[in-house]
Amino acid sequence: MASFPSNMICPACGQVHHYRPVAVRQVATCSRCNAVLYRNRPSMIETVLALTLAGLVLFAISNVWPLLGLGIQGMEQELHLWGASIAFWEQDYPIVALLLVLNLVIFPLFELLSLLVISLTIRYRWRPQIAAFLFHWQRELRPWGMLEVFMLSILVSLVKLGTVATLIIGPAFWAFAGLIVVMAAATATLEPSTVWRELGRESPVYVPRINSIEVTWALLIAAMILYIPANVLPMMSGYQLGLEQPDTIVSGVFYLWATGQWPLALIVFVASVVVPLMKLITLSFLLITIQWKSTWRPQERMRLYQMIEYLGRWSMVDVFVIAILVGLVQFGNLARVEANAGSFSFAAVVVLTMLAARTLDEHLIWDISRQRGQVK
Repeated sequence: MASFPSNMICPACGQVHHYRPVAVRQVATCSRCNAVLYRNRPSMIETVLALTLAGLVLFAISNVWPLLGLGIQGMEQELHLWGASIAFWEQDYPIVALLLVLNLVIFPLFELLSLLVISLTIRYRWRPQIAAFLFHWQRELRPWGMLEVFMLSILVSLVKLGTVATLIIGPAFWAFAGLIVVMAAATATLEPSTVWRELGRESPVYVPRINSIEVTWALLIAAMILYIPANVLPMMSGYQLGLEQPDTIVSGVFYLWATGQWPLALIVFVASVVVPLMKLITLSFLLITIQWKSTWRPQERMRLYQMIEYLGRWSMVDVFVIAILVGLVQFGNLARVEANAGSFSFAAVVVLTMLAARTLDEHLIWDISRQRGQVK
């Protein structure tokens, strides 16, 4: 077994620490920003390997059998996991369709296969080159796999459809729920510093991002522009007996509230209205403070950055709801749902703000304070 390097660099703020062993199940944190540096987890690789194998089985079941079914007057419609992307493709929104297939199929499968290769490489002492490559990209692409966001969208869709049609829980639904739990457990169990050590690598060294401020501003301004049509234009239109009912983000929230589902209404409002707006404001605030070379509360600003980076993906809930409704409610003139331009604008806002959060070099928050000797 390889040994830890004598020095370790905090991935959040760049502070250099001298490695000291910690007791089993104990955590070492950064003295500057309180980010987790490493943990001591017994039987980590065996646990991750078992969870990954279970996840691959559940992933296969989730994609082979239907998740949901909908029945109206003797007619039935089924929805598979990959059917969410097909729904947008058939509505002439190929870019959104590609985004959904990446979020729901490609990236989760890549994460599972990467965890399998990494676990087997460490367990059986295989050559670590491929495993190190996969581990790097598994961590980079993890936020773009959105199975848990899709599960929330399923719950919202069940509320919207439950009063107008007969809902059928497909055999893959429970496998999908188990898949989310298993993948979350595997990710939480995996300890990055230990993986890099076992692969014979040091933790990645911080490399400044080129033109970070300029690129982040460009993405952020594009998101600000698209935020207006995303909230004004209809996200989808429902047709029942030839009558059209357009639906915006806000009208969808009102519908959930009016039907007594205020907890879901609140969740959707926060995820689809508050979080995107909060990301735009917070990222703008962070960029301005960095450009003004502010030394104001760097730890609190770092926490703001980490919060918006984590919450941003949950804004996809409305796009997924539309994909589910479009995929399920297709009964000709009797009832059908079609996607509208607002869904494309909203998906673009989510993607652009997520990219903006990733391109912002969070170490810049600490640089001025460090240069002025206000932090170690």
